Amino acid sequence: MENISFGLHTILKRMSPSDYISFEYKLKDKLDDFKVEENSNPKFIAPVLSVVRDYSPNDINEASYILIEAVGASGKTELTKNISYSLSCPVLDLGRTKVVAGNSLTGLLTKRLDRKDSYQYMDNISEGRSTLIIDALDEGYMKTNNQGYLDFLDDILSLNPQKECPIIMLGRYNAVELAANYLYEKEAKFITLQIEPFTLNQAKEFIDKAVGSSALRYETTYKDINTSVKNYRTKS
Repeated sequence: MENISFGLHTILKRMSPSDYISFEYKLKDKLDDFKVEENSNPKFIAPVLSVVRDYSPNDINEASYILIEAVGASGKTELTKNISYSLSCPVLDLGRTKVVAGNSLTGLLTKRLDRKDSYQYMDNISEGRSTLIIDALDEGYMKTNNQGYLDFLDDILSLNPQKECPIIMLGRYNAVELAANYLYEKEAKFITLQIEPFTLNQAKEFIDKAVGSSALRYETTYKDINTSVKNYRTKS
């Protein structure tokens, strides 16, 4: 069976309807657990995202939720920041929240925003014109029990996002796949993607951007690494 994969540009385009509304509301408190990324990382390398067939009952054009799973140190955090910056949408980082429970999301929105703004933002999501990123599902799961995690997912479902502008949820495999199973039980429309390892070209680009002007200081080592990459590509 053919493996289906997408570039980040496809995902961003998929989440940007013509009437998309950026998150420009004033937050009462600017804290790290809920914010819009304001800076672009010039060293960011966009990953390839492949479909996890066993946890993808819908295709990407029909999904109201896009789940992204990855192992640790795979670039998930930088991917999250890039999507937030590109779409001007907030990230709820469960690794930084105090509690994960039934009203953690909707309660946080009404707490951090003026009441009118919070309801307007939630209406925009349910109308398919705004979105939200929820990061670190695995860390959120560790802060609660199984039922608390499912109650939190119910809170997300209550926003009723539309396929025109899906919500993105990221985390490590177990937490994402548990979420996928629950969304399936609730008959929600979703797709699950995974971050693929860098290709050789991506690895070279990563080295070039990471080293930058320092390449002159470590010219011999830098050339050795690039030679190794070229030799590996030739043997493959």
